[in-house]
Amino acid sequence: MFDPSFHINWLAVAVACVALQALGAFWFMVLMPKPYALALGRSDLAGQKPKPLFIVGPFVCSLVLTLTNAVLMCTFSVASVPAALLYGTLTGAGYLASTTVNVAINPNMPRPLLYGAINGPFFILGNVICCAILAWMNQARAVRRAERLFEIIQVLRCAQGPMTAQAIAETLELSRRTLYRDIAALIARRVPIRGEAGVGYVLERGFEMPPLMLTPAEVEAVVLGSQWVVANADTQLSAAAVDVLAKVAAIVPRRLRELIDDPVVGTPPGRQAKESDGVDVAQLRDWARREQKLRIRYADEARAVSERIVWPVLVGYVSSTRVLVTWCELRRDFRLFRTDRLQAVRLLDERYPESRASLRRRWLAANEQERAQPSRRR
Repeated sequence: MFDPSFHINWLAVAVACVALQALGAFWFMVLMPKPYALALGRSDLAGQKPKPLFIVGPFVCSLVLTLTNAVLMCTFSVASVPAALLYGTLTGAGYLASTTVNVAINPNMPRPLLYGAINGPFFILGNVICCAILAWMNQARAVRRAERLFEIIQVLRCAQGPMTAQAIAETLELSRRTLYRDIAALIARRVPIRGEAGVGYVLERGFEMPPLMLTPAEVEAVVLGSQWVVANADTQLSAAAVDVLAKVAAIVPRRLRELIDDPVVGTPPGRQAKESDGVDVAQLRDWARREQKLRIRYADEARAVSERIVWPVLVGYVSSTRVLVTWCELRRDFRLFRTDRLQAVRLLDERYPESRASLRRRWLAANEQERAQPSRRR
């Protein structure tokens, strides 16, 4: 169903209407005031200040014409500027100019051909300019709206639970009315968003976004992160970071590709040579993903060697040092082991009882609590 409050760009209508009115003022009062007065048989009007009726009347007609063009362009999906130029020419010549000439050809018009020669080109040119402005401003709004729809999806994707319309609107600095319309548009396009009054909106898991639409800041974040990984991570991740940049460069527009080829962000290379790991770090990551227990032999800073059974949670990268974050069965707590001090690691044919995601959340919570304790003591 056509909804004028949603489909019509009212700002574009206002701009196009003012442009059409300005063209009329220039056309009839500056460019050819004498020929126009002569065509009307009123040469005495040339150079005189027009009465208010002759200003308000054309403005109202310009507004009606512009609004009609906006409705018809939405109805017939005239979206691009070239299509609008063609549409404006056809309707201007086929309806406006021909009707003007037809009206001029009557016994009451002193010089009908001159009247038609003056008004016909004006209506064709004015209609073309009007339609071009509408299409150009509609394209700009469509791009902004597409970016806004992707931002809504991204906010819901990153949310830990249902988000109310008010929370989403505040995050994106939108009005709730605009947000409701955008979410309705996403749902109409089969984006799996579920909403319930008083609870909020949720994006169902498994939804895959269309091809990447990245902002310059997002591209720079990818570039900076990849640079750091290349400088500080293990060989496999360093190669993967280079591949990621190549893939992003292949799909982003040319204007964003320059931010990858000639970045304005950077991270210095590692301050010292990377420590040689005692084990294959890529293998450690794989074992962590499989949630299987490991038996390790580890030498601490004092070179004291111990053997333990641990549950690998994640591999942490701190400058040139890499650490294995684990749950240690011996200490019944989280422990960090530098990978360059691991003397041996053996995979056990036993999965640990808790999920890695749960362990990771517990480890992060423990870190937050540990950081907050000094402030409590103060």
